[in-house]
Amino acid sequence: MAVDAILPVQALDAVAAMNTPGAFGDYSYPIKLYEAMACGRPVVASRTASTAWVLRDFPDRLVAPGDAAALAGALAAALDLGAVDYGPQPGWTASGAELAAAMRGIGG
Repeated sequence: MAVDAILPVQALDAVAAMNTPGAFGDYSYPIKLYEAMACGRPVVASRTASTAWVLRDFPDRLVAPGDAAALAGALAAALDLGAVDYGPQPGWTASGAELAAAMRGIGG
């Protein structure tokens, strides 16, 4: 991640990524989650297919889309966490290699 992108993300106390299920929400690539996780920031996201996959090891960080009370509670809990160790996060090179392998598998 470029230094210019790291500094603003590290200044955040928590990151919320809100979306709704559907053609966009289920298939969008939640890069802001990966950026926040790479910087060790606590994250909360609305439960869509893409965010549920990214946060599969952290299901308590997912809230039902449109549930303001759940969002408020999850953000309050996230603010108490401080820095979070999400483990190693894949970079663009690893993600590209994984995509290429998957595409080769589809092509036969």
